Amino acid sequence: MKALNTLWEFISMRTLAKSCLIVAAFLITIFATAEDLQVVTLEYPPYASSTLKENGWAWKVVQEASARGKIDAKLTFMPWARALEETKKGNMDALYLANKNPEREKWAVFSDKVGAVISVMWVQKEKGVTFNSMEDLKALNVVALRASTQIKWMEENGINVTAMTDIEQGLLRLKAGRVDVLVADLYTTKHLINTIDGMTLDDFTYSDNEALQYKADFYLAFSRAKGSAEEKAAKFNAGLKQIKTDGTYEAILKDYGL
Repeated sequence: MKALNTLWEFISMRTLAKSCLIVAAFLITIFATAEDLQVVTLEYPPYASSTLKENGWAWKVVQEASARGKIDAKLTFMPWARALEETKKGNMDALYLANKNPEREKWAVFSDKVGAVISVMWVQKEKGVTFNSMEDLKALNVVALRASTQIKWMEENGINVTAMTDIEQGLLRLKAGRVDVLVADLYTTKHLINTIDGMTLDDFTYSDNEALQYKADFYLAFSRAKGSAEEKAAKFNAGLKQIKTDGTYEAILKDYGL
């Protein structure tokens, strides 16, 4: 009987050891295939912000798409010009909410389209600033986000633009009458106006002239300097396609009231 018990204990120990090895191998496989992705962007509500639920709807899209591609995406916020430079140098894996242009494509591999933004010309109502064309803007004091495609758009049209660190800074200058026009994203600016003390949407207006609006898709831009940019982009794109096909993308927008 004692020999039988000893045999049973031996078999049980071997079974337990084998089970532990199987579980360990499974966990190793999961963690070995989950690739870290350090992503950087600016505070840009309602797209992405540390003040929003789960950092905003646009970031939630990235997390879901990345997870499908077995990527563990982590987000850092910093001013746009610095975020761009850190990604370009390879200190960060990817720049988010990036518009595509030939200069950026030299140092980044762009994902498929994630979403789109529309930038408009904001003015203070009481100041009574009017314009009907790009030519009219040349005589005005215009501000836009530093290192942004909006600035490039203005400069390509021969308009001198003052760069600002963030959109809130531009709104404060506009409200104080220190500048004439703020070129900024429609929804981000509306969100900020509603959250800044002492400001309301009644203080400002914007041009609904489509010729004076800047529409652009945004992407996740993978740093070539970081390495494996094409491979990372391919994994992300596969996940993005999945969540757009199975309804997850639309469900995220609905969850954020969009």
